[in-house]
Amino acid sequence: MKTLSPLALLLAICLPVLAACDSDEVFEDDTVAYTADLTALNGSGVDGAAALTISDEADLEFTDDDTFQAAITASGLDATVHPQHIHAEAVCPTMADDANNDGYVDVVEGVPAYGPILVPLDGQLTDASAQVGSFPEGATITYEEETDFDDFLAAYQVADSNPDDAVATLGANGDLDLAGRTIVLHGTTEDLPETVASLPGNPNEVTLPVACGTVELAAL
Repeated sequence: MKTLSPLALLLAICLPVLAACDSDEVFEDDTVAYTADLTALNGSGVDGAAALTISDEADLEFTDDDTFQAAITASGLDATVHPQHIHAEAVCPTMADDANNDGYVDVVEGVPAYGPILVPLDGQLTDASAQVGSFPEGATITYEEETDFDDFLAAYQVADSNPDDAVATLGANGDLDLAGRTIVLHGTTEDLPETVASLPGNPNEVTLPVACGTVELAAL
């Protein structure tokens, strides 16, 4: 029997359901879906996939029933918490981005490739601040969260109060432009050297990138 990849399995489960629904509980018939094939960073061995889905954005005529949904499945992780985000840029880092040659592309070294954090994929998608306690945890994760699209977009269409930090916003009336962003998973139990940088106030084990994928438009 042929084994489906995580991305194919996620799409097989999610997309037929999303395309068939017409209610405020899930989606209208007009649906735009984006996917990302998550591959390992820093030798983590992680394999996973992500799907992001909203109503038809071709004419930007959203209704009150429009919903945004994020779904992620991944395996091969360490048994710890896994912060996960949509990052602002389109490129996943490689070992060529290991600026200090310590054998790890840490979260800071990855920023030139994947950009700052745009959307924390946690338990509250309409809150731009990361809800640390609601990130998925474990060696295998299955994450699914949905919310009203207008509320979701409004949380990120705000001015960036600190352009120099690791978090970005869309700015007033900024485009979401999901295609061409990246999704990055973080978190390891590995005992990392002190040369592996982290974000202020976080242990480097929490922020080490362990998987990444570029978001692309999917055909329904």
